[in-house]
Amino acid sequence: MISNPEIPGGSIERDLDRTMSEVARIHATVPAQYYFNEGKQDGILLCRAVITFLKLSSKTYIESFFQNDKAIPIHPLFSKIKNHIQQISRFYQNKIDELLNLFLTKLIPSNPLPLRNVVLSQMSLFTTKVFLHPKLMQPDPIQAYVDGYFNLVIDLIDNIIRIPLIPKQFKEGQSLQSATLPPSLRFKGLNEADEQSIKQFILEEAPKRGRRIQYHAFLSVLNHSKEPSDYQQSLRFALSSIDLSFSTAICVLSTSPDDFEIISSLLNILTNDHRIDFFIRALSVSCLSDIQKDNTSNCMELIALSNIFISQSYNWTSTIKPDGGISSIVKTVCNMIIENKISDIAVYILKIALVIAAYSDKTGSDVICMLLEITIRPFAIAFSMQKQLDELKSKVVSKDPSFLSIRATIEKYIVDFLSDDISIRLMPHNIYFGIRDIHDFIEEKLDDFIKIVIYLNSKEKEEHPTMKMFKFSYDMCVKYNMI
Repeated sequence: MISNPEIPGGSIERDLDRTMSEVARIHATVPAQYYFNEGKQDGILLCRAVITFLKLSSKTYIESFFQNDKAIPIHPLFSKIKNHIQQISRFYQNKIDELLNLFLTKLIPSNPLPLRNVVLSQMSLFTTKVFLHPKLMQPDPIQAYVDGYFNLVIDLIDNIIRIPLIPKQFKEGQSLQSATLPPSLRFKGLNEADEQSIKQFILEEAPKRGRRIQYHAFLSVLNHSKEPSDYQQSLRFALSSIDLSFSTAICVLSTSPDDFEIISSLLNILTNDHRIDFFIRALSVSCLSDIQKDNTSNCMELIALSNIFISQSYNWTSTIKPDGGISSIVKTVCNMIIENKISDIAVYILKIALVIAAYSDKTGSDVICMLLEITIRPFAIAFSMQKQLDELKSKVVSKDPSFLSIRATIEKYIVDFLSDDISIRLMPHNIYFGIRDIHDFIEEKLDDFIKIVIYLNSKEKEEHPTMKMFKFSYDMCVKYNMI
């Protein structure tokens, strides 16, 4: 008998344990992939109960998991998931990863992609009525709306027309080239002049403010589960949201010394809201699949991570010169790190990223590439030495004989850095001036900001940094017998 899932506290976990045991028994008795809605209805319902209890149980632990300052945080429910999968894995030989993802998604309090396609394409920023046939046919008007992508959407039941109202290359303040409409499309108005007025608003006036309309709509989505609040509090909630897209976009766009104070303000907000460790962990894990690639310019999370590090180290970066080539820059930067010439927050960020990379790859190549990408790539870009860095990275990873010496030097720096017992206390301070500055920064770069936020939300759920961080933590806990 399964008790009411609303019962709080330990009783939910006891129900979870009992239901998992019953599910394992049913799998062994009448084999089927019940978690994927195959087999007897009783088994399917029990599996749904496991999912429900798992989600309810996770509410007890989720904040402490996000706030954990370890590079590999251990979720208390990881061990239950591991044991349950071991009991039923033989029935899911071809779907173990899918099964694990099913469980891990239930540990996350909400969908990590709140601005995903299904949300933005159905979002209605404003509506209008249109005709698609000549007046002589006396057609009925059709309801149309502008969606979250700022497309004019006309639903014809068997077909959906989407007309982009903001050109891809449009920047706020530029003259706007109106969208091209089907010749037969008319807007419903009281008279012909009213129709023209509505058309002008939809095609010319609204798109000029389109990015700002999208921005406030996105804020509303990210605040949907919060109590009504003022604008500053809404922006703060969005910056600390588990979807990470607002904070990541700000870091990606903060590319010049004039912008670095914005990153400092953001880090202060995340520290106040106990999200700083979660943010850096998620960025670090998310870029692991890209750090060994020749071209990392499309990895937004890696760009964000590198900009964060440089922004907190700028007072010494101006001393780095291109003389001596890329190997000389590597040695100079590593010496400065080892000699504690970088700020505490930069040390903190770098250590989290390097520890995660060290866990992911026992050969040491990931951690070397992580160091090079975060700390050296910005100088390679500034000095037009990207090809030299790409060659160095490739040769070091492949253990080319002519690069073994520089690899050994980098490895020694990393070992010395990670073995240092570094005690850092992050001291948050008043956040509200920072929120105002972040608002101004977003307003200044609104077009690129919205594009990046949309891009970050276009990932598959399994590829989202939050989901990848949960999966990585679980995998490392299993791999290194932490659970």
